[in-house]
Amino acid sequence: MQETQRYLRPNPLEKASLPSMATWWWVRDIFRIGNKKDLDLDDLYEVMDVDKSATVTEKLQREQSLLVIQPLLLGGLLRYFRHNSDVGMQEAYLYAMGVGLCAIGLTFVHHPYFFLGNRLGMWMRLSACSLMYKKALRLSNHTLTKVSAGHIINRMTNDVVRFDLCPLFIHFLWIGPLQILAVMAILWVKLGPSSLCGFALLFLLVPLQFFFSRLFSILRRKTAIHTDERVSVMSEILNGVRIIKMYCWEKPFGDLVDNVRNFILDGRSLTTELVFVTIALYNPVRLVITLYWAWGVSLLSEARVSTSRIQEFLLMEEKEDSNPSLIQPKDRPPPAECKEANSLPTLNNLSFDVSAGELMVVVGPVAAGKSSLLMALLGELPLTEGKVKVNGKVAYASQQPWIFSASIRQNIVFGAEFDAKRYEMALQASALKRDLEILEHGDRTLVGDRGVSLSGGQKARVALARAIYFDADIYLLDDPLSAVDTSVGKHIMEKCICGALSEKPRILVTHQIQYLARADKILVLKDGEVVNVGTYEELTAQGIDFESLMEEPEAGEEPKEDHMPEIMLPHSIEAQSVENMSLRPIGSTMTIDTIGSEVKAEYVAPVQNEEQSKKGSLSWKLYLQYFRTGVGIFGLMIFVLLNLSAHVAYILCDWWLAIWARQSEEHLFVIEQQRILTEQGGNTSSNVTSNPIPRLDNQYNLGIFAAITLTCTFLGVLRSLDVFHILVTASRNIHNEMFACIIRCPSRFFDVNPVGRILNRFSKDIGLLDDQLPITMYDFIQCLLTVLGVVLVTCIVNPWVFIAVLPLGVVFFLLRRYYLNTSRDIKRVEGATRSPVLSHLTSTVHGLHTVRAYGVQETFEQEFYRHQDLHTSAWFLFLASARWFGFQLDLLCAFFITAVAMTSVVSAKVLDGGLVGLSVSSALTLMGMFQWAVRQSAEVENLMTSVERVKEYCQLESEAPLESAEDKKPSDSWPQEGVLEAENLSLHYDKESPAVLKNLNFKINAQEKVGIVGRTGAGKSSLIGILFRMTEPEGTLRIDGLDIQGIGLHDLRSKISMIPQDPMLFNGTVRKNLDPFSQHPDEMLWQALGEVQLKVAVKDLAHGLDSLVSEGGVNFSVGQRQLLCLARAILVHNRILVIDEATANVDPRTDALIQETIRVKFRQCTVLTVAHRLHTIVDSDRVLVLSHGEILEFDEPAVLLSNTTSAFYKMAAQTGETELTRLIEIADSAQERKLELRTEDTDNSFDSVPMKDGNPLA
Repeated sequence: MQETQRYLRPNPLEKASLPSMATWWWVRDIFRIGNKKDLDLDDLYEVMDVDKSATVTEKLQREQSLLVIQPLLLGGLLRYFRHNSDVGMQEAYLYAMGVGLCAIGLTFVHHPYFFLGNRLGMWMRLSACSLMYKKALRLSNHTLTKVSAGHIINRMTNDVVRFDLCPLFIHFLWIGPLQILAVMAILWVKLGPSSLCGFALLFLLVPLQFFFSRLFSILRRKTAIHTDERVSVMSEILNGVRIIKMYCWEKPFGDLVDNVRNFILDGRSLTTELVFVTIALYNPVRLVITLYWAWGVSLLSEARVSTSRIQEFLLMEEKEDSNPSLIQPKDRPPPAECKEANSLPTLNNLSFDVSAGELMVVVGPVAAGKSSLLMALLGELPLTEGKVKVNGKVAYASQQPWIFSASIRQNIVFGAEFDAKRYEMALQASALKRDLEILEHGDRTLVGDRGVSLSGGQKARVALARAIYFDADIYLLDDPLSAVDTSVGKHIMEKCICGALSEKPRILVTHQIQYLARADKILVLKDGEVVNVGTYEELTAQGIDFESLMEEPEAGEEPKEDHMPEIMLPHSIEAQSVENMSLRPIGSTMTIDTIGSEVKAEYVAPVQNEEQSKKGSLSWKLYLQYFRTGVGIFGLMIFVLLNLSAHVAYILCDWWLAIWARQSEEHLFVIEQQRILTEQGGNTSSNVTSNPIPRLDNQYNLGIFAAITLTCTFLGVLRSLDVFHILVTASRNIHNEMFACIIRCPSRFFDVNPVGRILNRFSKDIGLLDDQLPITMYDFIQCLLTVLGVVLVTCIVNPWVFIAVLPLGVVFFLLRRYYLNTSRDIKRVEGATRSPVLSHLTSTVHGLHTVRAYGVQETFEQEFYRHQDLHTSAWFLFLASARWFGFQLDLLCAFFITAVAMTSVVSAKVLDGGLVGLSVSSALTLMGMFQWAVRQSAEVENLMTSVERVKEYCQLESEAPLESAEDKKPSDSWPQEGVLEAENLSLHYDKESPAVLKNLNFKINAQEKVGIVGRTGAGKSSLIGILFRMTEPEGTLRIDGLDIQGIGLHDLRSKISMIPQDPMLFNGTVRKNLDPFSQHPDEMLWQALGEVQLKVAVKDLAHGLDSLVSEGGVNFSVGQRQLLCLARAILVHNRILVIDEATANVDPRTDALIQETIRVKFRQCTVLTVAHRLHTIVDSDRVLVLSHGEILEFDEPAVLLSNTTSAFYKMAAQTGETELTRLIEIADSAQERKLELRTEDTDNSFDSVPMKDGNPLA
């Protein structure tokens, strides 16, 4: 949401006059600007009302006669070149002028039709995209488990692009037959029944085209499915790229992308007049049948596939319309039961009420159904029995907050009217004031997609501030305290939940049992059922021990949570969508109008950096690189030779036909002369002797013609196969090259580039390389060689044409350069304006629960329309500029044709009639062909901007090498001890930003357990990032004395186990998520699952270890995902283990299970634990306290807690006296236990010393 809105220039077409529209004069202004400077978004025109997304969506919800006349005029002209012609010079000039005027007339008819067809296709695409976005806002949770954002993006890019072209050629399916009938009638008169032979051959092509269109439709559907999978896999990889890097999983995911990618690719006598009038008549028919008709059939079949896929998506299950609400005590509904589709009930027999001013706290172990309860109240989880009543507005803070790319203020205000007083209250209550004071730009700070620049605690508090600012009637808070430190949690509980919101009904899900006494009512859930409900006093009086309720089970006991069904709750979807946010932003800077008009005038919203595009012309080196990527230099030489040979053969066909026609005409002329003399009764013997009848061997001529035709056909097919082989291979190789570079980019690249922007290159740009560039390049090469052949033949036949060719050539090159200076920029701007459309869609899908909870679907729809309209502005300019260019080129062709016809009349005495017919009929093919060839050349260059954009990502800065140099490679047993030493360790994310970590110096001993604590944003996660070299630091960090900056990344990262803050599972099987390299037998996998108490849960799945994991692991609860990550670490069992707030979002029972597993399984390892819950690290060997990137304290917990002035003591004191006393007891007990172990180790060490004569050996 961006408070500023882009205002574009008025569209000149709206006020253009009829002559201006006919001559495309209204487009001149954009070319004038484009030739003065590089175009940008501010140069775009405002979208016309008829082109706006909202308009076309609302509507959805509720040149051929001249082509026939021109050859007839050509026939009249060619009669002038016959012996004893009955056509005079003046009449010949009129015929020549008529040929030229027909060409000019075609120009004024052709381009308006195609421009209208382009706009019609654009309207179809816009309406389809808008409908899909509206549908995405209504998808049910069950549907979201099956359809990822990547699937929707593929439909919005590769499927709807068929609509852009379909209206252009689909009309030829009925225009073609009408034109054929007209031509057949004319040729019947001239040729008789023999005219049907040519049509018979053309008609034979029709069923063949339908066969290939059906085959193409089948292949297209299969390709679309694999493209869905490819885009979905890429989306998942980009979302989890940090985890992939930390786990050294680049290779298996690279193989996965490569495998998916390979699925996608892998009778009468002849006369000059008859011959060339027939050719001229057949040409438009041939063009319609073999090109326009074929395209129409092909595009229609593609459009049917795309339409069926879009229809399939639009018919998917939607969320039921419901109004979740506040339940009044006197209106208690029957017990409710909720279930997810195709699963066992998730919530069973729940019945409770919450009144105004009440705080109900929901507690329970992992997978108890706590988040599902909130989903049911929001109407996201369908009810099978009972009722849920809600009266008024609902504010919802999800377990893992959804933050979009905008400023902090925009994330809080969220499209509502700005109220300074309420805004200030929201900041105070959510403890954001201090954070905003530290930030350079305060609440104007851009947080990046998914809040990438914020810590987990800051994101949670921004989402909480949004809920407070919303001023709802009821608040649903899903564990907002887990991501913040103790002091902030206490502030939020007192000032927000029990302060600013004290008069509102509140339902709080939490694992922080120290706050239960503040609740008016406690709801205890277990296995989706209510275990108990009442006040804190009532439940404690009943003997309920909340700690034991959520602690780990007794040794050997399998917890009931393991029996949860395979398909978990919709809260998993929300958790997944937000967990991915911290890994890689997806979204766009939002520009919601309501903010633009309602925010205080003095507030100017920051503008996120727009996608940069290159300037100027494309280098010829880019073309050479692209072709070399496909086949190399030798293959390129074969490609050139094949194309030249094929076109020479094509020219020889017409040339030999002209020779044959001339021989036939001379043969008939001599026979006619002899007949006339004989009829006059004269002595013909001398004439016969002096004028022998020329020999005419039609069988020989036909044989030569057939041989040339067959050669032309063979070379044409070979050329086509070669071109497509080269371009498809190039596309596949360049995709793999881009992926290899992306996966090796430093993590900072993913911080500043939204996933939607990156995904745009893998979806739309690669889609253009796969689909449009090969056919456009092939078409351009054919057209170019045809045009060059026509000009060459014409100039050879009639050298006077050179007089016209030279100035027209100069005008053409100037015109092309004038056009390309603008069109390249337009195409680049069009590519840049496409990314926000995809980003906005993906961001919406990932934050769908929040969007629907706040009821801002319409606001987000309008935002989507604005993104589409901005793209439409660029697309409209692209269409208009292309039509303007085509119009100018067709005018040049018309002048060229006129010049050829006129100069032929002037030079009639020295020209051969057959060759004149060849030159003029060939020149007529330039009409449309020439402008199409040049426009295709421009389109190739425009499409090559996609190659340029992909190549740009092939040249990104790479991380350090994955493998170490031979002389620096550590041994396989490194590290043996796990000692970490830091000297003057500092970190800057970029040169301009301040230091995140400042001159850290510390040493962590072997097997030492170190807790890392500090306020949100202190630099804890940044320190962990340095350990994995996600960002290269300044200073030195050694492991067992070896500087980690001197070794390969895989050699480093593979030796460190990681349990991340946001547990990330990938689409695939449980086995692949645990062991992607298949390095461990099943027994070890089951053993690891058993040690984290997930063995029974996985066994209960349909296929055990081979059961599918949905994208992001949405069919597992957050706690189960965290335990699976712990199982990964157990399998690898490295000497160093890093835990980054891994227990922030799990209940104390799971937390205790994780801690105990770590203590047992990693006793011989060095363990670094980042945590907000002090009790998880208070029994560590030492605690590292960070603040603003600096070390405040680093000592044993008991020592720090004994000092009442220490920062660690103050953090513990903020948890309350009871918790402080408990923390001190745990720390003291741990210290005593460690002293006892040290004493035992000393005694054992002394006993093991060898003795000699009663004395230890020296």
